[in-house]
Amino acid sequence: MLDGEFLKQFMQVLQQLKTCRDRLPLEDCLMINVAWINTSGPAMGLYDEVGEPVYIAQDSKRFQHIIQDCLYSDNQKYNLSSMTLELFISVDTAKVSKSAGNSAFRAAHMAAGAVAHDVCLAASLFDAFARPARMFRDTKLQQRLGLDGQLLIQVLVGFNRYNNFALTIL
Repeated sequence: MLDGEFLKQFMQVLQQLKTCRDRLPLEDCLMINVAWINTSGPAMGLYDEVGEPVYIAQDSKRFQHIIQDCLYSDNQKYNLSSMTLELFISVDTAKVSKSAGNSAFRAAHMAAGAVAHDVCLAASLFDAFARPARMFRDTKLQQRLGLDGQLLIQVLVGFNRYNNFALTIL
């Protein structure tokens, strides 16, 4: 069982990890949202990059269905019921292309990859695991969850593994 402060603690650790490495170009332009999809811990819903609620789902079954329905195919093997949260990293492509030109989208993807790696490290500190995931219907997710910008990477975080090696990294 996770307490109500877990998400804020997780996001604080993520912020600390980001300070332990050089920032990549356009990293400051990334937008991070978190869908809390677990029945314990904070209320199910969408949260910002510091763990503050953007909106709380009134119907948790419907909210979980939105995430599950955005899988690309019924044959996908993501067991979302065992996940705790899904982190979304997006960028305003119009804004970054003005500042970085033709290479903006590539640079934004590189920065999102670095943040996704930080999420994986943060998860290991909580004895969880994280998996960057593609093959979701991005447009459907963006519309149904109200995400801003172009979705670049999603990271699923959960506790359903029996061994997850973690080293001291902070």
